[in-house]
Amino acid sequence: MVDSTKLPKAKNSFEDIRKKNQIYVDHTDLVYEFAYLDGPNFLSRPRRFGKSLLISTLESLFSHGTEYFKGLKLEKLWNEREKGRTYKVIHIDFSSLSFEDKNELNNQIIYVLADRAKHDGVNFPDDYKERSAGLNLKTLVDAAPSEYVLLIDEYDYPLTHSLGNKELFESYRQYLQGFFGAIKAVTGDMRFIFITGVGRFAKTSVFSQMNNLRDLGLERKFAPLLGYTDEDMHQYFDEYVENAANTLNISNEECYSQIKDHYDGYRFHVDNEITLHNPWSVLNFLSAPENGFKNFWYETGGAYPTLISKYIRNIQNTQLESLLKTKCGPQTINQFYDYFDVTPLSILYQTGYLTIRTEANDLGGQSLFLVPPNLEVHSSLVQLYYREVRKDSLDDDTFYDFSSALRSNFGNSDYK
Repeated sequence: MVDSTKLPKAKNSFEDIRKKNQIYVDHTDLVYEFAYLDGPNFLSRPRRFGKSLLISTLESLFSHGTEYFKGLKLEKLWNEREKGRTYKVIHIDFSSLSFEDKNELNNQIIYVLADRAKHDGVNFPDDYKERSAGLNLKTLVDAAPSEYVLLIDEYDYPLTHSLGNKELFESYRQYLQGFFGAIKAVTGDMRFIFITGVGRFAKTSVFSQMNNLRDLGLERKFAPLLGYTDEDMHQYFDEYVENAANTLNISNEECYSQIKDHYDGYRFHVDNEITLHNPWSVLNFLSAPENGFKNFWYETGGAYPTLISKYIRNIQNTQLESLLKTKCGPQTINQFYDYFDVTPLSILYQTGYLTIRTEANDLGGQSLFLVPPNLEVHSSLVQLYYREVRKDSLDDDTFYDFSSALRSNFGNSDYK
């Protein structure tokens, strides 16, 4: 009998996972590499892919050194280089703040900075509540140059949740543009800056003043940073897959094959053949295999965010079949964008509905295609298409029949 409590849950922080001796898939060798890159660093990944856990890992590393990294790949490297040094971490998670307009957003960020200042014994001026968050950030950083680390999670949360109100969206965009400009002004005085989000925003927009922003998502070596590889699955989850296979009365090989068909297939760089499993879906399945290979992507909100529902309506004249396999070029994959003029393909790729595949072409080279990464996402995209484009919501019985047919058809497909 496997111990399901060893499987981490969605809200578990890095330190919680380590304290409880839960499974932590170790990609900290990559963390070590980008922890010494100059300037602000950025990574976009779909929801439920481990961005917040990565932020939590970085927060623990800079705050406590390797106290919680015993036995991980980074431990020895970090200790030899940092020699026990720790830093003051400013952690801003936009998705956890409560605000209804840019003024409240500014106030919420100020509260985060004020708490950090109080903890560090930094005196803010009496009128700090009336000042911009950017100015308060400068006051904090100036008090201890090179000692602060800034971690920003879900930077685009205010934008994706105001798409129905263009005026509000624009006010958030302008606010964030100014805030990130203030961050750039103190970049040279900070030890490290890291930003995550679902989408890559145009450098002429939100990040217009951060021309030194480094997008790790465009670099091949960081493609496997988040998600589980085949090697990870066998190293960390063999006994759980065996348990699932026994529960479902199938072989271990068949269970791995089904997990791969349903939850694997994400590829985040055109030159990297490694595909990745969605951590959230894998952990949910292994926690309760008796429920079968469910669509966790759709059921947990990952498949129906405001961002996608807005843009999927713009493809009224696009046939579903063309979305399920579309030829593309590198620009479609790598471009930054503005939300109100982005192409549907770019949005679907960056939010995880489509991923990269290559096929040999008649010229002897390789052609790029965007396709759904797996059965889970394929079925989610079909549901979303029917609801937003066809205005034809599939009931559970109909969709079960459809999903069953998909599984059979995909068994003979070469889309992978």
